[in-house]
Amino acid sequence: MSYLCTAVKKEVVACERFNNKADVLAYFEQKYGEWIRKKMEEKEKSLEHKSKYLDRKIEKESEDLEKQEELLIRQQEIAEEQRAVRRWLDGEDKKEAVYIEEAFEQYKTQLITEQEALLFRMAGIYKVCNSFIVTEEMHTYLCRSVTDVKDSLEALKKLPKSMTKHSYVLFVYEENPETMKRHIRQIGKIRAQIKRDYHKEESLLKNTGIFLEL
Repeated sequence: MSYLCTAVKKEVVACERFNNKADVLAYFEQKYGEWIRKKMEEKEKSLEHKSKYLDRKIEKESEDLEKQEELLIRQQEIAEEQRAVRRWLDGEDKKEAVYIEEAFEQYKTQLITEQEALLFRMAGIYKVCNSFIVTEEMHTYLCRSVTDVKDSLEALKKLPKSMTKHSYVLFVYEENPETMKRHIRQIGKIRAQIKRDYHKEESLLKNTGIFLEL
């Protein structure tokens, strides 16, 4: 029999402690500022494309006033987002990012990989008692197909230690036409839960403005 096995791991790649907010914000800017600016520039371009798309939609819906009004409201919202992003990029908005997150989609098209593949990355400033801590985490997955085994237990024994060691999720399903899709759905659910837990963390400093989707 054949089994498809997937492991998900978490690695803390950075953890620094600071005694005051000014120092921790300076460190966060130095370490992640370039990444944040790049993401903000990408966001600005994305909003521009959305705005142009809505322009075309509004023109097509000229006879449906109700639909056109909905689109105009959405266009106004996007315009406000664009202004907010531009103000930050121009240095007019002094709001500082205090956390970042990045989701990776490779698992949806390439599940079985030679090396561990990134699933989710996040970094943030946490307030713990009178200190501030910057922590960065990487969540990865690794998937393998194990053939010529009698059951799932034997399949697990054949997995490399790189999969079984330190993984916090490990699932094994007998291979069939639906197995790959099942693994992809499972990984998607795991990532969604990681993200929810990240945002629920009470000690994580949060900025619910223009950095929300970075």
